[in-house]
Amino acid sequence: MPNCFYIRMRLGTGGEDLAEELWEKNRIGIWFGGWTPIDYQRSLEVTPSERLQLFKEANTRTGVKWQWKRVGELGVIDRFYQIKPDDWVCTSFAGCLHIAHVNVPVELADAKYTRDCEPLKWREIIAKRKFRLSELPDSYRLITAAQGALYQIRSYDIAMRILAVSANEREAFQHVAQLSWNEWIDFLGPKGWESLCTGYLILQHDFLPTGLITGGTLKDFDMIGANFKTGERIFAQCKKDKNPLGKVPKEFLQAAEDLLGRDKVFLFAYGGCHNYPGVTVVTGEDIRKWFDQDSTGKRYWNIINGRGDDSS
Repeated sequence: MPNCFYIRMRLGTGGEDLAEELWEKNRIGIWFGGWTPIDYQRSLEVTPSERLQLFKEANTRTGVKWQWKRVGELGVIDRFYQIKPDDWVCTSFAGCLHIAHVNVPVELADAKYTRDCEPLKWREIIAKRKFRLSELPDSYRLITAAQGALYQIRSYDIAMRILAVSANEREAFQHVAQLSWNEWIDFLGPKGWESLCTGYLILQHDFLPTGLITGGTLKDFDMIGANFKTGERIFAQCKKDKNPLGKVPKEFLQAAEDLLGRDKVFLFAYGGCHNYPGVTVVTGEDIRKWFDQDSTGKRYWNIINGRGDDSS
């Protein structure tokens, strides 16, 4: 089955972004040191430690100021080579998500694209397609927000496969609308599940955040806030595991120990979880029923899926 990869064509954090220029030339590329495709082919014939040394020597030879430290750091380079012709690559610029296939082996780019002594290594792309992010479901923006120069898209695999079979944004929306419940949750990805649960808390429990960004702010809680009407504090954690968690996670209970019985504590466990005194467990099935049976839930579902405020 084809894989999907997201690529950033920018040297370093805040460096020059060449995504648009290279994409218009039908190319994708990476820098990652002073090595060349010839160096890479040589590296496949030696031991891991010798391989690392080869890449270090390439940096020294070309005048690259930083140096490799671990064999694992070569993973991005291997990934760039392993993209197959039937795989999809994507990038973003000018308000659009762009996808394409790769067509040829890795080549050394023109010298004018060398940056900080690092030559650009590139591959040709074909079958290019673009989609305006403003006309796609909001979840697609999460793909472009992830960090890394080149990574395989796993959490949003279904989202990318939908683009692969869509000629335009309208068709993409139509394919999303045809997803089953489980497929739709997979389409949202982990961050989408957090966003969905935040919406549930806002609509059902008058939740307002109190100074912390939802998701990724704290280790044990994804949401901290309060009921806007009563002032009762609200703490929540999201787990998107498809399989039931069994018991409430020990680390979550330890973090919530002083809160139970005094504040409202939620565990949004998509695959389910045994109840624990003082913890309100909300499962994926609970959310699905809320969408199906509650007027507010139906309205929220329609807004999420681009149907506006039509709750019929």
